[in-house]
Amino acid sequence: MTLEERLNQTISELEEKNEVLEQEIEDVKRQYDLTRTAWQIHQPFTNDEFPQQMPYPRLEMRMNRVSPDDWYSIEWVYGLVYRHYGDVSGKILLFIPMSRTTSDGGSGEFSSRCPGGKLDLPFRDGHHIRADAMLLGLPAFIICREKNICQKIDLMTLDISHMRSEQTKH
Repeated sequence: MTLEERLNQTISELEEKNEVLEQEIEDVKRQYDLTRTAWQIHQPFTNDEFPQQMPYPRLEMRMNRVSPDDWYSIEWVYGLVYRHYGDVSGKILLFIPMSRTTSDGGSGEFSSRCPGGKLDLPFRDGHHIRADAMLLGLPAFIICREKNICQKIDLMTLDISHMRSEQTKH
C-alpha cells in the first residue's frame, strides 16, 4: 500500500467516524430538547380521586419541588384541566400544561412557600391564572400534591375590561 493510499484510507475512516459522531451529537441535542420540554406533555389523571373532587373544566397551578431534599427550588406548572371525551368511558380528565415558572429562594422549608397558610403563586403566572379564570369564567386552583393541599385561587378584583374588548375585536 502506498503512502497516498494509506492516507486516503485514513481520511475515509475519519470521515465515517465523523459522520457517526455528528449523528450522535444530533441525537443528544434532540434528547436534551425533549427533557427540557417534558413538562409540556398532556397528563391524564388515572385512578385518582384527588382531581375528581374539584370542578372541571378548571385552571390549575401545580406547585412541585425540584429537589427531593428541600423546598428551596420549586416549579409551578400552569394548565387547563378538562374531561376528554375521546375515551369510550368519557371519564378521563386531562391536564394540558400552558406555562412553567421556576423559583429559587426561601428557607428551604415548605412553610416559606406557604405564607399565612396560602400556597405561594409566582408573579407572572399568578396574574395569568387569575386573568384567564375571569376571562374564561373558570374556577382556578393551586395544588401541591406532595402535601395534599388544594386551594381555590382568590381572583380578587382585576380590571380585565381591556382584555375583553380586545378579545371581541378578533
